[in-house]
Amino acid sequence: MGYKNPPKTWAEWLDLSRKIRRLSTKVQQKYAIFFSLILNDWQVPVILILQNGGRLLKDKNCYGAFDDPTTVEALQFYLSFFKKQLAIRTMTEVSNIYQAFNDGLFSMIITGPWNINEIRRRTPELTGKWSTARIPTKKNCNSMAGGASLVIFKRSKHPEPGWKFIEFLSESETQIEFFRLSWDLPAVKEAWNSQEIKADKEIHAFYEQLNHVVSTPKIAE
Repeated sequence: MGYKNPPKTWAEWLDLSRKIRRLSTKVQQKYAIFFSLILNDWQVPVILILQNGGRLLKDKNCYGAFDDPTTVEALQFYLSFFKKQLAIRTMTEVSNIYQAFNDGLFSMIITGPWNINEIRRRTPELTGKWSTARIPTKKNCNSMAGGASLVIFKRSKHPEPGWKFIEFLSESETQIEFFRLSWDLPAVKEAWNSQEIKADKEIHAFYEQLNHVVSTPKIAE
């Protein structure tokens, strides 16, 4: 289809998606992408807004900034995948994302590293036929920084052992072992020096993307 490498820009992403869609037949529909949790997946639109230099909130973070021109442009780009039938529009079309990916119903999905091992385990016949890439770029190549926090409550009766446990979880070797168990990204950068992580070509794209992330607004509520 004219692409030896994954699309690097929004324009290339849209162009490739159109070419994939043209491969559809009366017997088999082919979509370019599956945006998981279509009805309530807020992460992808937010990522696109951030990549376009748009804002989520305005007026001291008290109101939504959805009328900002760059935000509107990003949301229109997101909706174009559905309007042009490049993305699957209803959850009823996909009962099992791994089987649908294996069957060629869609060619791309935006997901996290936790799905790498699931794809390998559930679709071994696709070994060597798929890979990962950083999300295409618009004004920047940012994705969204997310995750969870380790905390000790102010009124904890045992703060010292609690802190020791947090220190243990933050050690590089512990992080690597947690990665082996969950395939979630290590939070400690030193853990990325692990040879098993460096040698995994599907993981590398997520490490590359992790160096280009921004946080959503800090709203206490």
